[in-house]
Amino acid sequence: NHHSPPLSQHSVAFKLPVDFNVYTDYLPKIPQPMDLRTLEGQIKDGSIQSIGSFMRNLRRICANCFRYSSEAPTNPLRTDATKFLESIEREATKVVADMGVAPPTIPTTNWRECLAVLDKALNLREGVPDAHAAAGVPDGQAQAAAPQIAQVFLHPAGYYYGGQLPKDYSKKVPNPMDMGTLVSCLLEGDYQSSADFVRDFRLIFTNCKRYWKKQQGGKAYIAQADKLSAYVEPLLLGL
Repeated sequence: NHHSPPLSQHSVAFKLPVDFNVYTDYLPKIPQPMDLRTLEGQIKDGSIQSIGSFMRNLRRICANCFRYSSEAPTNPLRTDATKFLESIEREATKVVADMGVAPPTIPTTNWRECLAVLDKALNLREGVPDAHAAAGVPDGQAQAAAPQIAQVFLHPAGYYYGGQLPKDYSKKVPNPMDMGTLVSCLLEGDYQSSADFVRDFRLIFTNCKRYWKKQQGGKAYIAQADKLSAYVEPLLLGL
């Protein structure tokens, strides 16, 4: 059955639903949970009617892993998610090619390079030299525990306000963006090329300045945005 989820040693962690009683912050961070058991159930009950829907939900498993582990970018589950995603893309190309139709692979063909930029941005920490962030290697335990520069850009803005956006936020920021949404759009196929990824990465910083420009305490957030933007921009230009 070409709709059976591909299994590998890297997919073990994604076989079952996340226990929300244990990971109490999961649902506030992950708007659309997905796992292999749930996906298999959707196949059996007919909820999934197309290969495109199947592939999107399969990739969502990996995207959710990247989103949830963004505060710990050296988490080995991120490696598992990358390897699993690579196996998904290989399988999609092989199986769909046998059917004689175009493979529903991720439109952004350099998605690995885009993920690498995200990882480098996530590894940038207060007091840690940029070279260490670029290598993904924290410089000692003290610096490994230092705050992420990206910490206020990891999740949708509502997460930082207990799930409820400030009343003026939508008016000032008509197109919200965060690093979690960015990775979902990339891996689930919403972006057609890395240019879309670059545009929305920059939008994170633009939105921050737009909202906090005249707000009390806004200078600190804008400073974070400027620091992260200055580090990321050369990397984005290289995509």
